Amino acid sequence: MPLSQILERVEFATRKVLEVLVFLFFLTMTVLTFAQVFSRFFLNASLSWSEELARFSLVWLVFTASILTYGDKMHIAVDALTMKLTGMTSHVLQLTNRLFVLVFCGIIVLGAVQFLPTTAIQKSPACGLFMSYVYVAIPISMAFMALITIKEICSVLAAMRRSEEDAA
Repeated sequence: MPLSQILERVEFATRKVLEVLVFLFFLTMTVLTFAQVFSRFFLNASLSWSEELARFSLVWLVFTASILTYGDKMHIAVDALTMKLTGMTSHVLQLTNRLFVLVFCGIIVLGAVQFLPTTAIQKSPACGLFMSYVYVAIPISMAFMALITIKEICSVLAAMRRSEEDAA
């Protein structure tokens, strides 16, 4: 089996796992929020831990869903210039853009990894969870976005090669 097919299958499986995780985080957040409201208004007793856990679910939901939206190119982008450009100029601009995104992802991953040991000793007040469990969402999502960006860089380089071959 060619490497490209293996990578496509891995990408498909990863996407499905991410979609399930997004659903589960959203479901968890919704159920916990509903339970908190129900408990507070109908039972006259507040669940001290539910709000915190719902907030942590929101954090993971946002960072997990951002991987999917970035991969589908559904994120906010200013593409007025790239739509007007054609040929090699467009490819060079796209490549430059992707390289900046890759550097950004790398900086965030490095910063987050350096920050994680500090959060490994901090516990959340209500649930008692280590805060590193919450903050690890940042380097994980940025690493996935970096992989997507590397794939896009390869696509742009292949398009540049095809453009050079067509011009020759």
